[in-house]
Amino acid sequence: MENVRTDIQKMCARAIRLVEWAAREHFGINFKVGIEQEFFATSELGSKPSRKFMRYLDSFDEMGNRRPDKLSSPMILRAYKESPTNQYEITTPPANALRTAARGIALKCLIENMACDFDMENVSFSPFRNNTAYGLHINISTWSGATNLTSDSTKSGMSHLQSLYVRNFITRNPLLIYLTDEDYQRLGEFSPVVKKKGTNNNDSRLENGLPGAYSDPYAALLLTVAGAYKGYQMHTTGINCAARGTDFPNNFNDAISETDKPRENEFVELLDRLAKEYNARLYADVKSGKTTKQAADSRKIPEKLGTQIVTEALKQIESKRSAVAR
Repeated sequence: MENVRTDIQKMCARAIRLVEWAAREHFGINFKVGIEQEFFATSELGSKPSRKFMRYLDSFDEMGNRRPDKLSSPMILRAYKESPTNQYEITTPPANALRTAARGIALKCLIENMACDFDMENVSFSPFRNNTAYGLHINISTWSGATNLTSDSTKSGMSHLQSLYVRNFITRNPLLIYLTDEDYQRLGEFSPVVKKKGTNNNDSRLENGLPGAYSDPYAALLLTVAGAYKGYQMHTTGINCAARGTDFPNNFNDAISETDKPRENEFVELLDRLAKEYNARLYADVKSGKTTKQAADSRKIPEKLGTQIVTEALKQIESKRSAVAR
């Protein structure tokens, strides 16, 4: 997968590893993440072979190989038609963020290629005006060992603070996942949705419904886990972030004006600080003899990783920004 990632996906993958390292190192926690990939598909002949199409998609394994003996896949939790208007959804089981991001890329390739075999000629991940339910939904839960910590949904609790920071980073970084003004309509729907099943809260999670269906899974997962990390940090330190965390931009251009100043961006500052800490810990291990300098050099992370990610995003869609401004 490393060879086919774009430059920004490679940087986002490194940043995801960095945030997951910090979560384990600082708090002894880890994140479990799943996605709900929504898309539209229509048949050339106007027919709706939805059941056969979905069952066929569901018969592929994580590497895209056909599994004719099974209809369940380690990559796909369920695949189904979500509405009578040719809207479909495929969900993935919870996993670490990097695996889920790779599954997100693989899903889009599978959907587009397999649709051809069933004359589903028009497969779209593009945004639709007045359809804010259409997206790449991300479900994230925070765990300490075998204990799910995402059950607190009170206004002062961890789930609330995590949802604020996920929303903070995503609304202020629209360039990373190519948000549009239509996507900002989702803000009214975004809340810490905690779904409880059974008595042990294993299924309690936050659902991030803001990224559009066309969003880059690596960038969307990075913004989500970074927000979950920051929210957990605020929860454990007792810092009141309500005033700062609820003042969000409400359109693409307002958000761009903040993203143009990477050093003032909280997401950038978080990644840059964690990168410095990680590298310092790495070379402390070299001095103590726990690792070799050669191994440390190969694992070193750019100390301005967050700045690099935002700068690359600005560079990649300069033309898109100009079009939106007009």
